[in-house]
Amino acid sequence: GPPGNPAFSIQCQKPREGETQLIFVRYLPPTTGSQATLSFSGNGQVASLPIAAVVNPNGVGGQWRAAVPPDEHARDVSETFSGPGTVEVSITGTPPLVVPAGAEPRRVFASCLAG
Repeated sequence: GPPGNPAFSIQCQKPREGETQLIFVRYLPPTTGSQATLSFSGNGQVASLPIAAVVNPNGVGGQWRAAVPPDEHARDVSETFSGPGTVEVSITGTPPLVVPAGAEPRRVFASCLAG
């Protein structure tokens, strides 16, 4: 995306009550449907998660968002970021995004998967 506007983010949400979750956000306005598949391919690994469209309250724009507990699906995604290369992130029906598998995503996964 444009400088200062992220195209994709991974966050670890640790609420005071309830379960820790990994939050994946693709900053791309949804154009079709409300459910899709978020796919990751990198470092010889592949993984996918269900993702939902979140439309802005005014009906213009929005993003795609997936929230998953730190389970085997999250571990599968973390494996795609485990090497030195890039990771292709795609949502059904949208152009893929290539992101670096750098230290920051690995830190987020390590923190969240450790509980």
